[in-house]
Amino acid sequence: MARAKLIELFKRSDDYVKSDNIHINGSDNNYPERLKLVINNSITAKSCTNKLTDFLYGGGFELGQKIVNKKKKHTLNDLALMACQDVAEQYYFALHVNYDAEGVVNYLDVLPAEGVRKSKNDDLGYGGLIYYSKKWGEQTENIFSQKNKTEAKYFYPYNPDINVINEQRNKDTPKGDLIEKVKNYRGQVLFVSCDKRSIYPLSLIDPVYNDCDTEYRISTLRNNKLRSGFIETTIVMMRDQSEDEDMITDNELKGLLGTENQSNVLKVVVKTDGDEKLEDALHIKTVSAPLDKELFADWVANIEDNIINACKQIPKILVKSGDGALFGTNAESMEKAKEFYIEQTKRERKIIENAFATVLGIDNLKLIEIGQNGESNN
Repeated sequence: MARAKLIELFKRSDDYVKSDNIHINGSDNNYPERLKLVINNSITAKSCTNKLTDFLYGGGFELGQKIVNKKKKHTLNDLALMACQDVAEQYYFALHVNYDAEGVVNYLDVLPAEGVRKSKNDDLGYGGLIYYSKKWGEQTENIFSQKNKTEAKYFYPYNPDINVINEQRNKDTPKGDLIEKVKNYRGQVLFVSCDKRSIYPLSLIDPVYNDCDTEYRISTLRNNKLRSGFIETTIVMMRDQSEDEDMITDNELKGLLGTENQSNVLKVVVKTDGDEKLEDALHIKTVSAPLDKELFADWVANIEDNIINACKQIPKILVKSGDGALFGTNAESMEKAKEFYIEQTKRERKIIENAFATVLGIDNLKLIEIGQNGESNN
């Protein structure tokens, strides 16, 4: 029963907002942002997605130094790296394309995946508009109202047919000459999914979302114990001092214990009849609550394994220094691990290659596999 409730709690909705026909991503339309946050908070998830990015990108494209975005001065490899990172984290990416007057691509960009949303297909089943915003989680259903239009942009679905492009240009700029129409054209977006069975593909991290969050919270728990000072606290018990006695100040107590322990001092003043000597009424005790290094040890190991397996079974040796659980630690074992993971990531790499090749009209555009010309440039 508890598990059923947990699944329901994290169920991701992709229904569309009827007023706009926009497919939301998560019940709060903020799922990709939350997923990115949980990855960044988990050292294992972050390490795995970084390494997955490395293996997808490899050495980049052979033509990778070609400038494909003059406005931002981005090369083809700059965009390839962005796409690989989005695939590693969200399992999809979005290419923003624009054209010159003759329909030749003269602008290419990668929209941050977490900000991309899709609209409902038309009655003929053709892809709808692609929307982008940095603030989905902060908006209402009427995000595209006149009031909020500056917070989001929409783009046409990818279609390189010059007749379609010109129709869209006329829609964007009903009046004006061709130069103005080309200048004002918003462009098209190719939404590239690594799993076409759903509107938005599930991230590889999705099945271990809770594990990533748990890893973060275990780290936070340990940090809170240290920051609270409960690991080792000094209690100073002393009687209330009379005016004719030399006062022991708070700063003197802290100085006696050292600067590193200044936040861990508890001073307790006890009223007495004043007959005993001051030194007899001064007591210093240390209360220790040592942090159990084995606390949650089994949980942590299990969580790491789950996240590693979710990221296409990345060999531990590639993400944990000195770990030889699968292949050992020598050079030969490392090479075997790399070969294994190159094969594991082959399908996703092919999807990325095909998308860029399609948009740029370049046959056999290949990402150089990691290790073929040195390690990844990432």
